[in-house]
Parts: sequence; C-alpha cells; structure tokens
Amino acid sequence: MEMKADRSNREWNVMVQQSLPPEDEPTVYETPKIAVEKDSEHLSAESKRKEVRSEMLDHISASREVLGLVPAYSFWYLAQNPHVQQSIRDELKEANIDMISSPTPFDPQVISEMGQG
Repeated sequence: MEMKADRSNREWNVMVQQSLPPEDEPTVYETPKIAVEKDSEHLSAESKRKEVRSEMLDHISASREVLGLVPAYSFWYLAQNPHVQQSIRDELKEANIDMISSPTPFDPQVISEMGQG
C-alpha cells in the first residue's frame, strides 16, 4: 500500500516532468523515509509507514516545544539583563526604528485604514 505522501510526491514529479531543485525537495518526509527503509529492512511495509509517521510526529512535537521555549527563555534573559535590553534599544535607535511612537498593528487607526484599502 502506497503512502499518500509517496503518491503526492510521485504525482508532482509527473506533473512537472522534471526533478525539483535541491532546495525544494521534500526532505522533511524523504529523509526519515530513506532512513527507515535503510535501517528497518526486517519490518513489513505497514510497520515502515508507522515508523515514518512516528518520526515525523517526533519532529513536529520537538519543533512545537522549541518554539515555546525559545521566546520564554529569551524574555527571561532580557528581564535578567537590563544591559542587553539597552543594547537592543540602541540598535533599534541606530536603525531609525521608533518603538515608542510607531503605531502598533492593533492601533484602531491602523486597523481602520487597512479596511479601507
């Protein structure tokens, strides 16, 4: 039984009639699939599919955790180190970015102007 991702990949390659540039290859799917095929020759096709799914779920879960932890630790670090806050302020000022008087995306005036476009 063919996995949906395999079928989609095959159909895409037929549709475009060429190989994709390396930067556009679906490596998030292909890499674990190739590793499972290589390392798990003794498994059935269904077990290999489950192994690939499990590996992809691990990647998704890990990225979700990292995306939650990085901002939390970044804000904690900034709160503990006022000199770093000042360094960021200086850099923004040097780049002529006014973080105080610039309208925010939630500014009612900005939102109403967006609706008029």
